[in-house]
Amino acid sequence: MAEKRYEREIDELLRRLEVEYRDPIPFRPRRRPRPWTVARQRLGAALARASLVEQLLLAAIALLGAGLLVRLAGGAQAWVLGLLAVVCFFGGLALAVWQGAQRPYSLRGGYPAPPRLDLDRLLYRLRRWLRGRGW
Repeated sequence: MAEKRYEREIDELLRRLEVEYRDPIPFRPRRRPRPWTVARQRLGAALARASLVEQLLLAAIALLGAGLLVRLAGGAQAWVLGLLAVVCFFGGLALAVWQGAQRPYSLRGGYPAPPRLDLDRLLYRLRRWLRGRGW
């Protein structure tokens, strides 16, 4: 009698285990970033590595392309984007010439490492100057 009781308990436990394992596994899809998110992150990383001269020249190209698209769409204010593109281009050109004059070419090892520009400090000083002018 005891053997049958043990067999019934074992059969009951095995049935419970079978029922537990037959339940569907919850599907958790892997969260993949959207393609434009990946592109934006890669572009941001590339721009972070680029020098200020390169950033200004890339901004000039982007503004010129945007101005062309606005002009083709019939926008009358596309000249503003063109003017900003010209300002960015000549600003980048002037900065490249100024940096080249600051660190002349040496015969032993080429150019030394370019100095890092502290953009936070520059923006802080620009805001302080504009506040002083009443902006």
